[in-house]
Amino acid sequence: IDGEIVGMESTKIIDRTGLPPQSTALHLVFSDEDDDEGEISGTLQMAIPLPEPTDIVSYRIYFLDEDRERLLPLDGGQPWLIEVKATGFSHDIPLAPNTPIPKNTKWLVSVAVNEEGEAQIGKRGTLFDLMKEEKPMELPSWLVPLCVGLGLCAYCLCLVYPIAKRLYNKYQRIKEKLSSKYSSEGPSLDDITIGSEEVWVTEPEMDRASILDPRPSATKRKAKRRGKSSKRPKPTV
Repeated sequence: IDGEIVGMESTKIIDRTGLPPQSTALHLVFSDEDDDEGEISGTLQMAIPLPEPTDIVSYRIYFLDEDRERLLPLDGGQPWLIEVKATGFSHDIPLAPNTPIPKNTKWLVSVAVNEEGEAQIGKRGTLFDLMKEEKPMELPSWLVPLCVGLGLCAYCLCLVYPIAKRLYNKYQRIKEKLSSKYSSEGPSLDDITIGSEEVWVTEPEMDRASILDPRPSATKRKAKRRGKSSKRPKPTV
């Protein structure tokens, strides 16, 4: 198998042991460069131990789900995503643009292979599917001031309501005291003196003159005199 060391051609020696490979890659690193959901592209970096075991011929990359079960690629071909030859060095493996990924894929795994089969262990690398960033919903410009105004109104109501309630209760108590006072003493509210003026209540049969002048009228005085004169004693014979 051909490789390259500082500009020189090299060949990796493969030692056939009659068994599948007993080791695998050190780690996998992948960063998705495709912003479409359900598709990936970019470069898969695979580091291998140095020196690389001589029983490894190639590496196969598989999709794995959460249960660590292998998933078949969506192109319907071979059961692995890609296979690269072992060269004794680490690999930068390019993935084709718009590579579709199976549903529920969580990892990429690298498995060492030779003519006897695949290794029983593999090295996983977490797969992050880069999706298009959805534009966040923009709120109307008037919504924030409205919410602030409503909040301030609610705060003011919370402050004013207890004060108003106390004042109202005090007014009710004063009103009840006044009502009980005047109902027990007898005089009605019509007898209350307002300021410096006395309120006069006119009876239906009284006129304004009798109110302004409490003295008896001339007619009443005459009638009174006549009444007195009619009561004079008769002279005795």
